[in-house]
Amino acid sequence: MNASPDKRQGPRLPTSAQLNRATAHTAAVLADPHATLTDRHRAAELEAATLHAFWQTHGARTKTILEQEPEAC
Repeated sequence: MNASPDKRQGPRLPTSAQLNRATAHTAAVLADPHATLTDRHRAAELEAATLHAFWQTHGARTKTILEQEPEAC
């Protein structure tokens, strides 16, 4: 059995839970006094990419979704 997603379905886009995890990870890296500048940039870029993909999934509803889930901010 092939474990990869069907190419006709396109890429799997993130859920709000995955966006929450990316945001929490960024906050943890920023709070870590031992994190390097590269660590901080990487975390922020990954969070931004996750948010962008989330926006592609939910479009104009994204703002409403994020307002309903304040822990995502």
